[in-house]
Amino acid sequence: AGQINPSGYTSHKVCGECHEDIHKAWSDSAHARAVTDPAFQAALKESEEKHGQDSRKLCLSCHAPTTRFTRATDLQDPMVQEGITCDFCHTVAGVEMGRAPHPFDLQPGPVKRGPMEYAKSTAHLTAYSVLHKSSPLLCASCHEHRNALGAHVLSTYQEWATGPYPA
Repeated sequence: AGQINPSGYTSHKVCGECHEDIHKAWSDSAHARAVTDPAFQAALKESEEKHGQDSRKLCLSCHAPTTRFTRATDLQDPMVQEGITCDFCHTVAGVEMGRAPHPFDLQPGPVKRGPMEYAKSTAHLTAYSVLHKSSPLLCASCHEHRNALGAHVLSTYQEWATGPYPA
């Protein structure tokens, strides 16, 4: 059995040992393929050709958000290849949209945050998180992006927030 990384991110494979159904659903998701998807790979290559290596860091900050903490940018790095992995989302302790480009309060390690108030685990510590229960802010930081000129490049969060869905 795998172990929880006490000072960094834990591989999805370790999470999947206990959370089999959730892991299966994640494994088939766009989040799991956020880095390995051929369309992303092609767009990243084009961006790097036009704008240089700095664009990789920007793209990976959402497509492999563990890089916000680890600073890894090698596409062959196993944690980078996990894309938007279980442990990233479950170690976010807070989000402040006005703190772009670093909106997340990241606390990787043994505590996993989630929407269940009395969750217990024998594998890791747990913490109830209102952010994980109902707040769209957990997702907003990557689903809302403006370029350096302030123009919306991605406005999924804004579209959701101004539509009928919040109700």
